[in-house]
Amino acid sequence: MRALIVTSADPESAAGREALQDHLVDRIRSYIALHFRDPGLTAERIAYEHAISVRHLFRLWTGQGASLGETIMAARLEAARQELVAHPAVPVGHIAHRCGFVSVSHFSRRFRAAFACSPTQWRVESAAGPASSPVA
Repeated sequence: MRALIVTSADPESAAGREALQDHLVDRIRSYIALHFRDPGLTAERIAYEHAISVRHLFRLWTGQGASLGETIMAARLEAARQELVAHPAVPVGHIAHRCGFVSVSHFSRRFRAAFACSPTQWRVESAAGPASSPVA
């Protein structure tokens, strides 16, 4: 809404450009949230879906605190962490694939790096109760 109001007054103003960029970043975040499970989610695809160049996408993302790849990875890892506890009978590899990982070993390495324990350890310790859950 802010982008619409500001740009209707003067679309070439700095405030107008900033509002449009903020809106585009929000749209891209929403797109990632809807598509992070797709292993084919790439910068190229995100740029194409938003009618911008890959270079422009990366330029937009520079002030976001995490790289585009880190943002996608964080969404995948958080979903996997939740699914490991919510679906204890589902094999870890199946959850990894459902969350957009092509390789189970890559998933395990990234999970351990992010949460300081293996996916299986997370599942066991989370099921045991909050007092024994690992810190994220």
